[in-house]
Amino acid sequence: MSEPLSPFRGDRPESESWAARVFAANAASESASSGLDGSAWAGSDISSGVDAETYPVAREVGTSLLPVALLAGAAAAVIGGLVWAGVVVTTHYDIGFLAWFVGAATGLAIVRVAGGPVGTPARALAGIFAAGGILVGKYVIFVHTLRRAVDALFPGQGNSVGYLNSHAMSVFLHNFGSIVKPVYALWVGLAFFAAFRTAGGRAIYGRRGR
Repeated sequence: MSEPLSPFRGDRPESESWAARVFAANAASESASSGLDGSAWAGSDISSGVDAETYPVAREVGTSLLPVALLAGAAAAVIGGLVWAGVVVTTHYDIGFLAWFVGAATGLAIVRVAGGPVGTPARALAGIFAAGGILVGKYVIFVHTLRRAVDALFPGQGNSVGYLNSHAMSVFLHNFGSIVKPVYALWVGLAFFAAFRTAGGRAIYGRRGR
């Protein structure tokens, strides 16, 4: 299942999207007193086969390994979200089923580092991490679209919009419901479920391990 890349409308990123206009208007109001010298675009720029092996569900890990395993899961979720964003930016389509693999990678990272399945609270955290990875990926897609839109409105300024840019974050958070389409609830749910399942030692797919 896939859908167009643009977080706003149409089949491709719009060069004059509504969110980009809000972003540009905020920045332009600052530049009125200081000039369009780049300070209006303040913010730092950041360059930006799993197997189906299962583990006995009855065995749980020691508490000493759990924090490290959760950190590994969080890292896997973020990396997975960034990889997914890269695929979407490259293909111009949201390939939603990849959310399942982001979740599976998160759960497997926790199981591998912990040395076995984890308990329900840690599995829930794995799901939250995976869901967060999808949202991180969506934010990266949004900024990519925004940079193109800003560059169309103000030539040469698009690259100055960093991924930690305060204006970009503000527009994304304050207009989250408009930017993130309802179908993303499905992708987030898939990522959560896959992470919860695999962190508990279950197979990536429906087949139970023997």
